[in-house]
Amino acid sequence: MKYLMLALCLSFSLAINAQKVKVNKQNFEVKGDRIFNEGKDVTETLSVENKNAIKKAIENKKEAELAKQNEKAKKEAKKIEKQEKAAENKRKKAEKTLAKKEKAQANFDKAKNNLEKAQKKRTKLKEKGKLSPVDEAKWDKKIGSLEEKVEKTKKKLK
Repeated sequence: MKYLMLALCLSFSLAINAQKVKVNKQNFEVKGDRIFNEGKDVTETLSVENKNAIKKAIENKKEAELAKQNEKAKKEAKKIEKQEKAAENKRKKAEKTLAKKEKAQANFDKAKNNLEKAQKKRTKLKEKGKLSPVDEAKWDKKIGSLEEKVEKTKKKLK
């Protein structure tokens, strides 16, 4: 953006220094208050109407150049805005993906932890002899479902 503004200022300052304009099929060059035709100073020999016509033509030319530069600047600003928007969307997408991965990892860790706790508890109860055949079947079913859950969360991690 800095370079764009610098280019605008530079081109504007160059445009102010010497302006060439064509009026009444003659080419004139204006430097400051002086008007030149084919390298000769004709400021004093021109009529007031011609001087005004030349000045008006120069103003019109400057306005046209400024309008053109403004249009270029607007296009450049839109282009930059579009790039920034694309980068923002890309960043948001990456954040969402990261959040999904973190959630999947947390779910996997939780499921694995629950499975390990259930297996330890079943082992303790079995060692103490506090498991009946009906309780053992219930524990087998519970551990089986926990193992399935671990597998599902493991698939979501990938």
